[in-house]
Amino acid sequence: MSQLSEITPEILNAIAQMMSEQIDPNAPGAVLAVSLKGETVFAEARGLANLEDSQPLTIHSELDAGSVMKTLTGLAISLLEDEGDLSPEMKLRDVLPEFPEYGSDLQLAHLIHHESGLRNYTVSLYYMAGWHEQAPPSSDQVFETICRAGSLSFSPGAKYEYCDSNYFLLARVIERVTSERFGAFIEERILSPMGMNDSEIRDHLSLQDQEWAEGYVGYPSELRSPYEYRNPDLCRGFYPARLAYSHVGAEGLRTSVGDLLKLGRHLAAPSEVLPSPVRDRMVHAERMQDDGFGYGYGLNVGTFRRMPYFGHSGEIQGFTATLACFPEQELLIASLTNRQDLTAWMCRNLVLDEILGSSQAQQQTEEPSVLKATDLEELLGFYLNPISACFLEIMNQGGKPGISMNGGSVQLLSGSGPWQTTGETKIARRNREGCPPSLIVQVGYVGSEYIPFSVHANGSDALAEYAGTYTCDLLDSTFLIGVTDNGIRLTNVDTQRPSMDLKYSPTIRDFFWSQDPHPGISQLQFLRDVDHIFAFVYRDYDSDHREDFAFIRQFVGK
Repeated sequence: MSQLSEITPEILNAIAQMMSEQIDPNAPGAVLAVSLKGETVFAEARGLANLEDSQPLTIHSELDAGSVMKTLTGLAISLLEDEGDLSPEMKLRDVLPEFPEYGSDLQLAHLIHHESGLRNYTVSLYYMAGWHEQAPPSSDQVFETICRAGSLSFSPGAKYEYCDSNYFLLARVIERVTSERFGAFIEERILSPMGMNDSEIRDHLSLQDQEWAEGYVGYPSELRSPYEYRNPDLCRGFYPARLAYSHVGAEGLRTSVGDLLKLGRHLAAPSEVLPSPVRDRMVHAERMQDDGFGYGYGLNVGTFRRMPYFGHSGEIQGFTATLACFPEQELLIASLTNRQDLTAWMCRNLVLDEILGSSQAQQQTEEPSVLKATDLEELLGFYLNPISACFLEIMNQGGKPGISMNGGSVQLLSGSGPWQTTGETKIARRNREGCPPSLIVQVGYVGSEYIPFSVHANGSDALAEYAGTYTCDLLDSTFLIGVTDNGIRLTNVDTQRPSMDLKYSPTIRDFFWSQDPHPGISQLQFLRDVDHIFAFVYRDYDSDHREDFAFIRQFVGK
């Protein structure tokens, strides 16, 4: 794409109109800022920072930026590397000797590039172990959980796998090397020199600033029980998330869009704060994945909308964030929202649509199929890949088939069977005598079978074999599973950790899923031997198996 010379007043007006159309001024909202050639050309806030006192969002409002914190953690590591205090080849246990033997082969580079094979504490604690965002684990409890995992999910360096545990541990490395509190080091070496005065790190108690925005979710989180969220009369409107965590490194940054633009400008060109070696190792990824992106020191680096790009996005209960940098265009986009139904990257993409025009819009290469009503009716529903635990839904989009993978956006299918999306996904129906039709889904060169959900275990008698007490020593957690109407209920024995109090519905044999406002979609897979069910594992449907800790069934008398 040719270099972007200006953003016209008409485009800026269209962006403002987009925000006006998307956000009710009396609801939680978004803050958006755009910079071109070092100058802020657009900065606007719409919606409320706090519903309780009708405090409006402003361009100085401080919102939780979620995983954008990783960019500052990566920057701190790069600074210390430049000063000779550490190197990517250093072993993690050389800096943190208390880390268990199972991590003896881990180098800092494996953590920096998300190639460690560590288990993800976010899933392990907040989902599997049932911790709640309003009563979260301490930093030490997070560390203990990572240490207790006992093994890696793959050999260090074997592949890329995004994992919050990597950057949590890098924050501890920074503290050990500098003998400073992580947040104090970030404030002293990055926030203050960059003039990021609307930002702070959440690893110590501080008085809530008047610019702090509350995050809002679509369920009454104060109940702390997803089982109770299923009451449709409750899940209407916005409810405060009231995040209370203080563990940092992978998350823990409160910031404004103006401060994100300051960070982006320093990343876009060398400065006194970021000398060339520090900045260059951040924005030039050494390792590229199959999707054309690489992950370096807290930044995704690659091509987006046919333009060179680096940046990071974040999501945490009630908040979303993104910083997008397009260096050849000298274009920066920063967005923060205090609601999760309107995400920061949706705002970013709408801005890019306006700036780049229709030439960048994705076009359907073939007209979507129009199926006979009977044919479409046979295809509708949910399908599960029992190997990866990925799922998809075929739905009716005005007489045309649409597909959603893992709860993502809907894409129309073109062709007459096999069908194809605008991307590389191809789908064909597989008919077998005596069985409902399944789907063969091919992404790139890899094909997998997806089996339609079925109520194979309908009724309490059929579900009784799953009931019992299940324990995972590695997570220090015990769950009770009881039978409900057409499903099972998962309850944590520790009542102080209630966020996995969930009802699960049967899908295919020994698989159950839950669709709740929080934690969203989760799955259980039960394991059996010849005689009985002996365990279950939590599946997060991304096929990596890294969170598949086994909860072992406790049999009476054994």
